[in-house]
Amino acid sequence: MLITNDLVELNLEANNRLETIEMLAEMALKSEKIDNKLEFMKQVINRENQTSTDLGDGIAIPHGKSDSVKEPFVIFAKLKKPIVWNEEANSKIDMVFMLGVPKTSESQVHLRIISQIAAKLIDEDFLEDLRTSNEKQFILENMNGIKI
Repeated sequence: MLITNDLVELNLEANNRLETIEMLAEMALKSEKIDNKLEFMKQVINRENQTSTDLGDGIAIPHGKSDSVKEPFVIFAKLKKPIVWNEEANSKIDMVFMLGVPKTSESQVHLRIISQIAAKLIDEDFLEDLRTSNEKQFILENMNGIKI
């Protein structure tokens, strides 16, 4: 499975983009999805520096392709309070989907995962339910259809 109970956080206390990335990378390390937190973070930050992964609607999808990733994964986090994600646009986010894929995986794997998440987020009712739900089970049930 791409997303599991230990990869969902419904009340993340982070103050900025870097802190959020670090906390989510720590979750990936603890769940044994990655074996090197700093290497993974470096790839996510490098990708973020190329183009912001802020989708609008308060959602960001940071992602990294790294040798430190053991298997593809998705982390979902709702932030306790919105943070500025894209300094240039001064955009704020309150939900994050972080993706990790092995560097050796097929080149389009992360894009397929992102497009499946984005397709779900188009549904305004689902987006509102996602934002208001305090149940990990809701997240897991609704995200478990995402395939590689």
